[in-house]
Amino acid sequence: MRITRKALVVAGFMSILIGLTFLIDNLINITGFAVFNEATTYMTPWLTLFFITAAIILFTSALEKKVVVYDASGTNGTNEEKHYHITDPDMYFGTGGGAITLSQFRREIDNLKKDSALIEVVQEAYGPQLVKMLESPEDKRKVVEKFLEALYGPEKARDYIKAGQPTLSSEGETEIRNAFKPGWKGKPSTEQNRILRKYGLGFEVGGRHGRIYSEARPELFRETSLSPSDINAGRQVGKDVIKIIKDQYSKK
Repeated sequence: MRITRKALVVAGFMSILIGLTFLIDNLINITGFAVFNEATTYMTPWLTLFFITAAIILFTSALEKKVVVYDASGTNGTNEEKHYHITDPDMYFGTGGGAITLSQFRREIDNLKKDSALIEVVQEAYGPQLVKMLESPEDKRKVVEKFLEALYGPEKARDYIKAGQPTLSSEGETEIRNAFKPGWKGKPSTEQNRILRKYGLGFEVGGRHGRIYSEARPELFRETSLSPSDINAGRQVGKDVIKIIKDQYSKK
């Protein structure tokens, strides 16, 4: 039997109403207005406390517990099954609220699929939060996508991923242009580095040129000058950064 968060909230409100009814009856308790007879008057304070406590418990149970995903390698490690982690706030996987790896998550989900009702409960708990996290920067987004595939299967996960495909907003473009407008000095400034990290891009030096590239898709890159003489070099690098970001979003 599935107990939804909505049902828990409704039950919580009903418990509050019942508790308040007992409380008001105990306070008023005037002949003709009292709801209950004298036999129940002594128990009224305890019944009030019971139903208010029950309401608090029900509301607490109905709260959505936050799911977190992360790459434990810290450096975009290649072993996704080992390094990608997801927390278990509802303790479906016996972690006591801790985190499990992508490999462990796959095994647990495969076992849960044997019970159609239970797997629906788990998908309801994790799915919406993972879909919302598709709006995250590229480096985190690819971790989210892997857990979505494990939770729903590749085909259904693709539909969610496609629907949640990010775009570069006009505000984002303005932020990037402003960061590179002051100029380009051969390597990213502190603010320019922040922008690159935010959108899942990296910078490296190779030979006589620098290189800004997509960490998720290294084939997307632009070369940069290490000793620029053009005063408009910063603006051009900003345009290149915008192009890389748009390409990594549109060519999934």
